[in-house]
Parts: sequence; structure tokens; C-alpha cells
Amino acid sequence: MRLFISNFKNIFVTFGIFLVFFVCYNIFVSFTNIQVTTFQNQWQANMVFAQDYLYATPPPQCLIVGSSLAARLTQKDLASHQIYNLSFGGGSALTGLNIIKYNTQYTNIVPRVIYIEENIVLIRDVDYQMLDTLLNPMAYTLRRYIPALRERYQPINFILSSAKKLFKRDQSENIEPQRNERVYHMMLEGSEKSYQEELVGYESNLKLLHDLLAYFENLGTQIVFFQMPIDPKLANLKKPTQQHEILLVNFPQYTFLPAPSHGDYMTNDGVHLRKESASRFTQEFLSKIGKE
Repeated sequence: MRLFISNFKNIFVTFGIFLVFFVCYNIFVSFTNIQVTTFQNQWQANMVFAQDYLYATPPPQCLIVGSSLAARLTQKDLASHQIYNLSFGGGSALTGLNIIKYNTQYTNIVPRVIYIEENIVLIRDVDYQMLDTLLNPMAYTLRRYIPALRERYQPINFILSSAKKLFKRDQSENIEPQRNERVYHMMLEGSEKSYQEELVGYESNLKLLHDLLAYFENLGTQIVFFQMPIDPKLANLKKPTQQHEILLVNFPQYTFLPAPSHGDYMTNDGVHLRKESASRFTQEFLSKIGKE
């Protein structure tokens, strides 16, 4: 009996210590402008960007949704024009649209304009696992009022970001290494095979896109489609051409920005822009939407 009581006391003390540290850490997160910029993996980074949007007050009015292609747009330049990029590495514009719809229903604040990266909008499915994790009602509410529960503020991310800032001596990490031509040509060859194929099995994603855009259209949100530059060898192949035609036929009421000059930009693998090209295209994008 004494052993049981002793173990119970130890558990109670341990829990009490944890609770004190958790409350203190949450106060620290809530009332200090801590900079957390290092995350453990791509999935967590996607969650961070989504949660930053969901818990922003007020939520951004101009948004971009897309995949890892649009995620390359220069965040600083977009932010200076009050545009929030809700594009996810390995993700889909459809996932971003679902997140915006949920937040619109929760806050009753309607986005003014949504820019949709069309490159793979019908090709890649919604990430329902991400939506379930983000939008679980209880977890969603707790994270709104307890910032320390959000992915950005996991203690390991704060420690890694602080260490990175402390020991960083120059800006060399912002300089992109020279393109690996062997890897580039290997990836390009694989993409060519895929892009030469006919687009099939897209009907469910097309219907979902139609329903989501109809929801925002009824609220008065402006919808604009745009293309990210890819390697010119891929741009006019069967799959991207077919998808663009499907979108034009099904959504003639929306704006489609002029296609970029694909040959003016460089990619690392045929589809993802290098940093310098991403920076230049961000300026082209802002110019096209009248945000110079």
C-alpha cells in the first residue's frame, strides 16, 4: 500500500512539474515574438503554414492555394502585398480550398480573392489526413486558445531555430547550390513520360473543385487561375494542355492569367523553380495581378 501511495505521489509531482512548465511555456509563446523558422519535416511545415492562416486575426483576405510549385513563390514579396501563400509541399490546391472554406465558415470573414495554381489541381487529391488533423473540432479550439499546442511552437522547433540563429555566421544558406544536371535530366525524363500521358480519373476532383468554387463565388470571392512556370519541354505536352482546356471549359466565368514564358525560368527538376527564378516569377505574378 505504501508503495502504491509513493508511486501515486511521484506521478502527481511529475504531472505538476510538467503542468507548470507547460503553462510557463505557453505564456512565453503568447506574449513574446519568438522566431521559429526550422521545422522537422515537410509535413510539419505544411501544418505550420495552415495553422498560421487558421489562427491569424483577422484572417488574410488574399490567398494563394497550390502545390509545392507555388510554394516556391517568394513569401516576403507576397506578404508585402498582403497575400498569404497556402500552397503545400507535396499537396494540392484542393486541400487549401477546403481549409479556407472551413475558416470562412468559422470566422464569417470572406476572402476577397483566391489565386489557384492550376498546374496539378486536378491531378493531385485532397489530403484528408491533413484536414482531419487540422480541423478536428476539439483540437482546433484548443490550439486557438493555447498557442503552445500548435506545430510551430513545438519546443524542439524553438530549440533548433534558436541554435540555427545563434551559430549562423553568414547568409550562405540562402545561396542555392549549382543545379545537379544529372539529377535534373533524370527527373525531367520521368516528368516527360508522365506529362505525355492522357489525364484520366480527374472527374471527382473536378466536381470537388466546382463545388468549392461555387461556394466562394456565392460569397463574392474573386477566383483567379494561374500557372507556375515549368520546363518548356513539359509545358505543351498532353497532360498539362488537356487539364488547362478542361478548366477553361468548366470555369469560363473565372479569370485565367496569361501563361508564363516557361523558357525564361530555370527549374531544379523540370517543375520546381530555382530560387532566383522563383523570385523573378513572383514579381511577374504580382505584376499580372496589379500588385506592383
